[in-house]
Amino acid sequence: MEKGQLYGNNVRARIKISALELLTQVMFEPRGMNVDLQPKGVVYLNAPLSDVAELEFEIWDGGVNVVLPMVGDQFVLDSEGNLITPL
Repeated sequence: MEKGQLYGNNVRARIKISALELLTQVMFEPRGMNVDLQPKGVVYLNAPLSDVAELEFEIWDGGVNVVLPMVGDQFVLDSEGNLITPL
């Protein structure tokens, strides 16, 4: 997929997840995929709006779990909108 390409279909949500001052691990569940964010690093969760209605965040020392109700039509993008990985 190229930058700027529409990821998936339907009405989409774009949720920004950023690290402030510390290295932060972001784990996407239930798939178990993780991204290490450097201080001031940013990733975006791109998902159908209906999927984020049940979105959960679980904070732990050094990171956060982003718990989605299902996997499929969801993507993790870098700060410039490039695809990191599908969920």
